[in-house]
Amino acid sequence: MAKKKKAKLDGKGLALVGLSVLGAVLSVVGLFLPWFASKAIIGDTQYIGLFGDGLNDLDEFLADLDSFFPVGTVQAFGIIAAVVAVIAALAIILKAFGIVKVGFIPKLLVSAAAIVFGILALVFSFTYVGNFADLGAVVTVSAAVGTFFTGIGGIVAGGALLLK
Repeated sequence: MAKKKKAKLDGKGLALVGLSVLGAVLSVVGLFLPWFASKAIIGDTQYIGLFGDGLNDLDEFLADLDSFFPVGTVQAFGIIAAVVAVIAALAIILKAFGIVKVGFIPKLLVSAAAIVFGILALVFSFTYVGNFADLGAVVTVSAAVGTFFTGIGGIVAGGALLLK
């Protein structure tokens, strides 16, 4: 019988596992943090989550425009980025501890998907926020911390898997 090869986890491997887990945690936590910050001409800043009730108010402002970027796309890509980041973290953990042998092609596909969906979550959030530039000074909307946590977390988790 062939001997089972033990997994070697050196300092670099442990750091990459840690980065991947950190990226996945940030990505998932980012879904529940405020994604948008809205400020009217007079009034305080209102923070709106990815699935918050305040998104309905923002969409009412955009309803007057001929074409606008839908918030549903931002929500979908935020969720996909978090899910793929978790899959990347699981893959690197399973590979690092020798539980499952992860081939080069699946590793490449999962890491590329995590990076791409993390970038797309950021891009689509900024595009949605850019819709409000057409409204002038009535309402200013900007990306908040949840946007950055989810996008950057997905990129970090995918990048760590790619480097492992």
